[in-house]
Amino acid sequence: MDFVGPRYIKNYGRIYWLNIMDVDSHCVEVNPVKGKAAEHVIACLIRFWQGFGIPDYLQMDNELSFRGSNGYPHSFGEIIKFALSQRVTVIFIPQREPWRNGVIEKFNDTFDKKFFRKKIFTDYESMLTGAKEFEDFHNKYYHYQAIGNKTPLDEFSRISYKPLLAKNYELPKQYPPIDEGEIILVRFIRSDRKLDVFGELFELPKEVVYSYVRAIICIKIHQLLVYQDDTVVASFRYMITMK
Repeated sequence: MDFVGPRYIKNYGRIYWLNIMDVDSHCVEVNPVKGKAAEHVIACLIRFWQGFGIPDYLQMDNELSFRGSNGYPHSFGEIIKFALSQRVTVIFIPQREPWRNGVIEKFNDTFDKKFFRKKIFTDYESMLTGAKEFEDFHNKYYHYQAIGNKTPLDEFSRISYKPLLAKNYELPKQYPPIDEGEIILVRFIRSDRKLDVFGELFELPKEVVYSYVRAIICIKIHQLLVYQDDTVVASFRYMITMK
């Protein structure tokens, strides 16, 4: 999942696009949204998961609206809570390394060249209509070498095994207690040995300097486990507030 923008539409103003891709099939959804607020993002995820299934993982960059508030790092934002409520593991790519989300970044380039720069939008409704037409065309007719030169919908039909989010799903006013699940952050550790987890810093052993680690927040045991490859190199108590 990734934001594109802001873009500015004549006689309308600022708009963002939230693009989502199922990596297995390459089916996509493109969404014009009026801002980066969590409510806009969750509405897009609901539509996508109702059509293409609930994934095992949701990978994204470190956009503030994706992760929540810097002021309360142990009390996660609405997007994380929504994903965890559906038993989806959230993955945050390394900071300031957009190429780590390469599949969606490559699609964003196609979206920009084949759709956004070739369309004239007059209002928000024309954006919604154009977005639906483009994603339908992409999913039906684009061919990807990565999936055997098939179209996304052909591949989705072949591998369709993910449970769909119910069509009548409604966000709860309050999520039931979430007592399991994981949040994964991939981070590059520099010479200061500091691991940044949503603005909170943890000091790691010198052996991991100038390498990538996986920091896994394990909700069930309230632990932050740090892996280098398959080896745990550090662990920290990490009390979690799920309200």
